[in-house]
Amino acid sequence: MRLRCYIIDDELSSIRIISRLIEQNNELELIGWETNSRHAMEQLLKRKITPDVVFLDIKMPDINGIDVAAKIKGTTRIIFVSSDRSYALSAIEQEGMDYLLKPLTVERFGEAVKRVRAWYDGKDPRMRLEQNRLLVQVEKKGRFICIDLARLVYIESDSNYLRINMEHDRFYYINMALSAMEERLSGCGFSRVHKTFLVNLRFVTGINKNLIELSEGTRIPIGPKYRALFLQAFEPLNAKPGEM
Repeated sequence: MRLRCYIIDDELSSIRIISRLIEQNNELELIGWETNSRHAMEQLLKRKITPDVVFLDIKMPDINGIDVAAKIKGTTRIIFVSSDRSYALSAIEQEGMDYLLKPLTVERFGEAVKRVRAWYDGKDPRMRLEQNRLLVQVEKKGRFICIDLARLVYIESDSNYLRINMEHDRFYYINMALSAMEERLSGCGFSRVHKTFLVNLRFVTGINKNLIELSEGTRIPIGPKYRALFLQAFEPLNAKPGEM
């Protein structure tokens, strides 16, 4: 799968250079660009644009890149692009995957792409899947936990974080987009049922109109967009012997 890229930069010359680097990389797909940082931020927050990675300039007249990143982090991965190295620390605080200095080079650009790809492939140390266990970095920096997927009931998107809801009312918060988690748990018995919910099919006990009932007593709405796929994923788990 190619990573969907979006560029936010007030200089068209810079957009052309980044676009060319994206087009030359088989790992990437350019889905758009914007010179107005405020407009771009609104589009991202409203999910009208859903890139996997944003190449974000810092010095812009509408809203600077650091402030944009503070709002959109968790919804996408961010690679900062700037001619000024003095913002590097602020970029790290906003969880940027990399900080590219202009003028860009093919080699340095490729390194940044590899970091983002590693994150999505689960090879980044902040999120790794091994033998039905998920290793994630929780909201407290430097702390990692190992989650048993068999005890993970459902995941809910909450602002820039995901709330990982376990059995017996335990939960954790991690900084990640729900779409990234959905992709990471593909094939592990989880289904996206709403724009803000991902459920473990093993905990589903029933469906009441537009609500999914879970064994923990929780009820979760089914979004119209996800209903057919959810029922398709859920049906094999309830098939009788000989029906498969």
